[in-house]
Amino acid sequence: MRWIGSLLCVLTIALGVSGKAHAERALATAPVALSDDCPVCRALNVGSKPVAQVTVEVIRVPDGANLGSATCSNLAPNAYCMPAVGCLGSYIAYCKVTVKGSRKAIRAALMPEDEIHGPIVVLPAE
Repeated sequence: MRWIGSLLCVLTIALGVSGKAHAERALATAPVALSDDCPVCRALNVGSKPVAQVTVEVIRVPDGANLGSATCSNLAPNAYCMPAVGCLGSYIAYCKVTVKGSRKAIRAALMPEDEIHGPIVVLPAE
């Protein structure tokens, strides 16, 4: 009978640990100063399976205002998620990517773009 108690204990621990696989994980870029540039933030699934949910946000510093966000469910391999954010004048911002489940397959970057010349610099998320 003691082995039944031990088995139930092991199963309870195993179920508790497996539940953490769906926790949210965040990535963020370094902040960048923008001067009439457009903040383009993309999160790409480089894995071989869909990712349950990816949320991409452009956050203004220092007030934390969300300038734009997009949530993509079942993000397919080689697909990206990107919020639509306009060119909003001069400010500092960073890109925040939240992943439900493992973030191993997600690569993200903030690419400030000038409306005439395109990307100015690429800042990877870590």
